[in-house]
Amino acid sequence: MNLPTTVAPFILRGVTLAGIDCVYLPTDRRVAAYELLSKHLTSSALDIIGQNEIVGLDAVPDIGAAMLKGQIKGRYVVDPSK
Repeated sequence: MNLPTTVAPFILRGVTLAGIDCVYLPTDRRVAAYELLSKHLTSSALDIIGQNEIVGLDAVPDIGAAMLKGQIKGRYVVDPSK
């Protein structure tokens, strides 16, 4: 399946794609980067940003549909372990 795309649709909708771009780093450096992020990206840090919710991967299709209909306000963090 070919899916040529960019981040432009996210930027145009005011969506921030936050994360760590460390695909090409050695594993030990990736683990260190994620450990650093986990220390600073806590629930209270997300509360400062505004309305937010942590959801699992199973919620993404419904949230995406609501987002496309303009029914979403706030931020969602997708936790793959949920």
